[in-house]
Amino acid sequence: MKDQLTRIATEAALSHEMPIDTLRQLALELNNKGMKKEEIYQEFLNYLLLLQESDGQQDVDILGDVIDMVTDWYKGRVSGWL
Repeated sequence: MKDQLTRIATEAALSHEMPIDTLRQLALELNNKGMKKEEIYQEFLNYLLLLQESDGQQDVDILGDVIDMVTDWYKGRVSGWL
């Protein structure tokens, strides 16, 4: 059930006007609710793999950036926030 809720929230965040900021906020909320960084990473990665199968390249790129933020590999404007 938790996986499904995270997937729904991730999908909604990707359709938002500012998807990276919305996904970042989702990750922070999940972390504040007790989800570990590794679990958040895995949830986002699972959804990314589904997106790759459906050929949603723009969403794959956006979610890939957020996954990089979660793992501290992102070198953009936000890094190390979780």
